[in-house]
Amino acid sequence: MSNKKSVSVVNPEREFDSVIHLLSQRHERWRVFADFCELAACSFDNAIYKREEREQQYLNTIKRYEKDEANKLCELLAYTTMALDTPDIQDFLGAAFQRLELSSHWKGQFFTPHNISMLMAQMILDAGAKKTVEERGYLTVSEPACGSGGMVIAFASAARSQGIEPQRQVFFEARDIDSTCVYMTMVQLSLLHLPAIVILGNTLKMEQRDIFHTPAFHLGLWRQRLGGDVQVPENKGEKGT
Repeated sequence: MSNKKSVSVVNPEREFDSVIHLLSQRHERWRVFADFCELAACSFDNAIYKREEREQQYLNTIKRYEKDEANKLCELLAYTTMALDTPDIQDFLGAAFQRLELSSHWKGQFFTPHNISMLMAQMILDAGAKKTVEERGYLTVSEPACGSGGMVIAFASAARSQGIEPQRQVFFEARDIDSTCVYMTMVQLSLLHLPAIVILGNTLKMEQRDIFHTPAFHLGLWRQRLGGDVQVPENKGEKGT
């Protein structure tokens, strides 16, 4: 008889949904999902440069939850991290949004399936991309309607398959008019350590109601690297610590 202990494998999707449903006993399901994304996005944005307004935004949201509920929200981040920590990265939060049938609250909002996003990314990423990296040192990618960040994630995967390292050689600018979309994108790009700014605003109007920077943006010194190539919005307090 074997003495080896059985190891239970955690299913991030199942556990994530279970926590959402548990918290939905006292809060609306769409609100739980949106609040989780907002709290995580605020935490990542404040990871390098602390800003009082971002901290206040976090506190205004978390106060809706009791202590044990707040701990459950932390579990959601753990499951999201686990789901994205795989070689075949996909749009975990976008898939959860669809799986939990949250689109009705956001008036029928749907996100592009991962396989279609991958196909589009492969079509966009031509042979000239590698040459640009060799000459300039990096690529810049703009996503004007980022949704949950699925297209950006697909581009990062496609770039890696062509020998381009997205964490070091690609800068992403993502924008969306919907705040929850911005939060989802910010969370996922932060966990994937992709250098990016994520902007809340209408792309057609070049609106900027809020701006988030992933930790990888700061740690990779991307503001300095980009120089005058890209106008990077600056958060208040970014120069402080």
